[in-house]
Amino acid sequence: DLRIDNPNNRVDPDIQDEKGFTADLGWRTRSGSWLYADVTAFYVSYQDRIGQVLRSGEPPLYNDYRLRTNIADARNIGLEIFAEADLWHFLRPDDARNRLSLFVNTSLIDAKYINTEDLSILNRKVELVPPLTLRTGLTYRRGELKASFIWAYTAEHFTDATNAVRTSSAVNGIIPAYQVADLSVGWKWHFLSLEASCNNLFDARYFTRRADAYPGPGIIPAEGRSLYLTIGLEL
Repeated sequence: DLRIDNPNNRVDPDIQDEKGFTADLGWRTRSGSWLYADVTAFYVSYQDRIGQVLRSGEPPLYNDYRLRTNIADARNIGLEIFAEADLWHFLRPDDARNRLSLFVNTSLIDAKYINTEDLSILNRKVELVPPLTLRTGLTYRRGELKASFIWAYTAEHFTDATNAVRTSSAVNGIIPAYQVADLSVGWKWHFLSLEASCNNLFDARYFTRRADAYPGPGIIPAEGRSLYLTIGLEL
């Protein structure tokens, strides 16, 4: 990590280990055989957190670069929620042939830098920590038939500690909010099994990272819509 030869990415030679602690409190419940829920609140404290910050290079070009160093103290306050419900069993408890499950998994995080004299970082959001992530889906089962639909959302977040929206090199900057949906269907009959799936069902255009080297530097687009078909034989 200390021997990087890349003009877009540098590591502080005086970097030190970070310290901190984590505290969490959880609550879990179940209602009959159709509903399950799990809620966790947490607090994470960092001293001299290691992260990435935008800096300007030497004259005459002053090219921006990404510096990995001990940035400042930071704290993360968050809430994670998971819930799953068998809707079919709730509506028709006597019908055991069908099952329709709904799940929701979400995370809310407020992550900020604190206790620093650098005003370009003080109270800025911690990089690469989305304030909201949400994942939900439906799964239907009947005998050997299974179909599922999953939708995921990630809120806008930053790639460096100064929360730069954009830079000339595109190495640092904002990562806009994005949402992705997947669909899959599977069926099994005796020794034969079929499964078809479609990732990124609505062909969303988004990216999840900014690279500082090959295949960058800059934005690395995520994959578009893709289709898969799997045929299996059990002999």
